[in-house]
Amino acid sequence: MFGDIQVTSEGDVKNALETAKEKFGRVDVVVSCAGIGMAAVIYNHNKNRVHVLEDFMKVVHVRLHLSDCVIF
Repeated sequence: MFGDIQVTSEGDVKNALETAKEKFGRVDVVVSCAGIGMAAVIYNHNKNRVHVLEDFMKVVHVRLHLSDCVIF
């Protein structure tokens, strides 16, 4: 089963897991391939500024923390 799910939405993740349980009776394995990326340099000499920390933290949040949402 494949689902196009917004992993930043706890409700979407729960609904997808419930749908899989209804369809197959149980869920033995879940593969979360959520990813996000932002292309930026640490320090931009042309704009005389550093990479925005908020952007970096968003990437870390999606890659590391949201995969925990599917563990049940």
